[in-house]
Amino acid sequence: MENLRFLEPADAEAFAHDGFFVRRLFEVEEAASMAAEFETLTAGSPLSPNEAGNYYSVMDADQALSAAIQEWSAGKLSPAMDRVAVGWKPIRTGVLIKPAHGKETRFHLHQPITDHPFGLSVIGWCALRDCDEHNGCLRVIPGSHLLFRHIGAGSAIYPENAEDQKLLIQRHAIPVPLKSGEAIFFHNGLLHGAHPNSTGQARPAIGIHFTTPDQNPALYRPHGDGMAAFRLPDGNYTGLFGANRITELDKADILRTFPAWNPRPNLAQVEALLQARGPRAREDYEPLDLVRHLATPTGPDATEDALRPLAFRRLVAKIPGARAVYRLVRSRPRISK
Repeated sequence: MENLRFLEPADAEAFAHDGFFVRRLFEVEEAASMAAEFETLTAGSPLSPNEAGNYYSVMDADQALSAAIQEWSAGKLSPAMDRVAVGWKPIRTGVLIKPAHGKETRFHLHQPITDHPFGLSVIGWCALRDCDEHNGCLRVIPGSHLLFRHIGAGSAIYPENAEDQKLLIQRHAIPVPLKSGEAIFFHNGLLHGAHPNSTGQARPAIGIHFTTPDQNPALYRPHGDGMAAFRLPDGNYTGLFGANRITELDKADILRTFPAWNPRPNLAQVEALLQARGPRAREDYEPLDLVRHLATPTGPDATEDALRPLAFRRLVAKIPGARAVYRLVRSRPRISK
């Protein structure tokens, strides 16, 4: 079986460097038809939103409904995925809905979902209606998929300091607006969030989580002083958060155990690693070891940099020699007027 490979070289390059790319997955008419089909499929069935009010079908407490949505979404996504990649193995599919006037989804980093925590896992997120900053499009921090040796239970956000988080998002986060039928494909380790939905209409999306042929689904939970990867009882995530599943997971076999890695980088360390775009974190490699000497700067320069447009910084990064000139200019004494 062929290893996972994106068919378009530009997609593969963007994914490796930035951790994501955008590709049309369905025509506009197909996406509209799918949104209508989903409403029919769930008619009369109460959906189970999470604490923030958003709905993820894979987390629905109704296991039968969750399984029906997974079967329906897999039937839609599988043929389309063959136009994007080869050698892909589905882990789970489903529907994601941000309701009218839904809240912001905070930036976060997913835990691993396979038995190889640093193996390649990808999320495909396809809009079934146009989405932008007004109705809940995703936001990402390009390059953040390379940075963190994260294996904790649930989601996390780095850096942990609230002010550092705010500055990181101001400086580096970008929105990813999508037209109906377009999809963003992003690395499972990419820091991402979503804008609130300030409109009176729900924002539906269909999603898939896929990996390489040699990996299998796993759930990571605390175990002793570290973490353990548990084999799922039925091999998939369908209905995982139903009322009876936790007991079943306690009986599942432990595939492997790991240290409780808990990176606690500051803003300067994260930004240095984002700029370097070095090798990705893995079990035997901690990128933060390269930058632990860095402290987050404070003062007027830090404030000025936080407000500097992202597009300008990217332009400087792309022009040969421009970064050196920029640093030279910044280092000159300032003249008061």
